[in-house]
Amino acid sequence: MLATIHLTDGSATDFWKSTAPEPGETPGLISAQKLTAAPFTGKTVGIPDLGRNGFLGFWESDEAISAHLARPESAPLRAGWHVRCVPVRALGRWPGLPDDIERSPEVTWNGPTVGLSIGPVRATKAVGFNRLNTQVERQLLTSPGVLWASGMFCPPNMLCSLSFWETATHLEAFARKGAHAEAMQRSLDPDFDPSLPNGTKYFGTDLAFARFRPYLTAGSLAGDNPIPENLFGELVTD
Repeated sequence: MLATIHLTDGSATDFWKSTAPEPGETPGLISAQKLTAAPFTGKTVGIPDLGRNGFLGFWESDEAISAHLARPESAPLRAGWHVRCVPVRALGRWPGLPDDIERSPEVTWNGPTVGLSIGPVRATKAVGFNRLNTQVERQLLTSPGVLWASGMFCPPNMLCSLSFWETATHLEAFARKGAHAEAMQRSLDPDFDPSLPNGTKYFGTDLAFARFRPYLTAGSLAGDNPIPENLFGELVTD
């Protein structure tokens, strides 16, 4: 199983027109979640970037990814930026993550790393989550080794955090201290099972905290939160 993150830049009206491909209509696609950027600011109230849209996809093969990008209707994706990844570790579940993926916090891959958290926030916990997440954003924006980061969302209640790191060790150091460590402690129920879709205090079921090994990137993005070409430097492709 492989994962991709696709992002494109356009106008605010693209928020209404942007869609994720349908698995039943896209050969090799297991799942796809539409995403719109909500850049991290470290402030309680952020401003979404409705012109930056894309999707998180899980695929059966690299060939399926390339075939989808080669389709005429994928021209906007080719003009944007994307990263192809191998899932390395996860807590929780998400359509397309392997059932036997590593659940241990031990760092087994220490090259460039993609960090992802995604899930439906509970409506009754949204205010409390926002307060807690503001502190995490402030920590993330000043953390050593972070290459790029952004919040993402999809109405009505899907939230996602993306972060790209020089190494998995940098991501682990961020996750195990400060506001993020406190947030994890406050979020996880005592009976939380990392192999089951049983939710947390702030998120409903079908959520995931995952890490990926990037093996290919293409394109670049400008704007207020740019992504340069070769963001990760030289990547291991096998």
